[in-house]
Amino acid sequence: MTLTKAQSLLLSNDQLLAHIIENAPKPVQSLEVLPFFPVDGDSLRINRAATSGDFGIAPLWDKATGAFATTEGKTIPTSVSFELKQLVQDVIVMDFAANTESNVNSQVGVQLETAIRRFLYEFCAKLYAGVSAGPDFEQFNGIVALLPAAQKILPKDVGGFLLVLDDLARLVGQIKANSGRPHVLVTHTLGYKNILKAHYDKGLRPHYALMNVPDCNGGMKQRLTPTYDGIPILIDDNISTTDTIGGQGNGIGIYALVLGRGGLYGITPAVWGSKIVRVKEVLGAATANTTYRIFMNVSLVLESEVAAAQMLIRTNSSVTP
Repeated sequence: MTLTKAQSLLLSNDQLLAHIIENAPKPVQSLEVLPFFPVDGDSLRINRAATSGDFGIAPLWDKATGAFATTEGKTIPTSVSFELKQLVQDVIVMDFAANTESNVNSQVGVQLETAIRRFLYEFCAKLYAGVSAGPDFEQFNGIVALLPAAQKILPKDVGGFLLVLDDLARLVGQIKANSGRPHVLVTHTLGYKNILKAHYDKGLRPHYALMNVPDCNGGMKQRLTPTYDGIPILIDDNISTTDTIGGQGNGIGIYALVLGRGGLYGITPAVWGSKIVRVKEVLGAATANTTYRIFMNVSLVLESEVAAAQMLIRTNSSVTP
């Protein structure tokens, strides 16, 4: 839908900066640490061996049976493929507004920025809950869909599903990649508050560490970040707070993640270079509007299934959103 002239005025004369200021932004600290790697072609294939003893790839010829056999008891690794998916949305800009009302801000630039911001929020939501199936075939699988059942655990409190500090140790213990050490723990703000309460219930103060993160001016800054056993705890408010747990829809996920090679990362087409989002102008004959099509060709890769784990908890009644 195009903007009216009155709406376009709000994006120019009443908008004094060249970008959009969100009045209620969501913390999306996942994007600060999730690495992306370029891939040639439309997919990335990974060979997984079940255990350290299953590293045989080429079977040997067995003279006794006259057939190929496994290499000294080793099996051929399982091959899994992660396909790039294309997320698309259109932005329609009224040419008249762009030509006459862009004296302060470019109508095209402002609308593209808002659209790309929405795109990133959508990506972060699908980062955890995305499922590539049925009508959502052009959607990559999120962390929950990539995790095997053994990597999804619940708190010890099987009645109330409330978090205690020992549960975080169990969650970290699910990680076997990277020498059993996740790079980050990630949860919703409400999950973070439950982690704080678990510390306070034990009479402990949470530990904090300085973490280098990108700032809004294109540089880096240090942020005081809570930690558990030295592992940074990040907040991403795109994580659902309505997962089903104990027959009720009030579950919150806490994720332990190994990032980068051997763990979790995003992939983009190599031909795009360092860009994740591309914009293409779509020309329409004899129209007063211009359509800009925004593409994000991306997917999520989990190389080792034991490089990530999820714990679903139910928020404590004394913890308020």
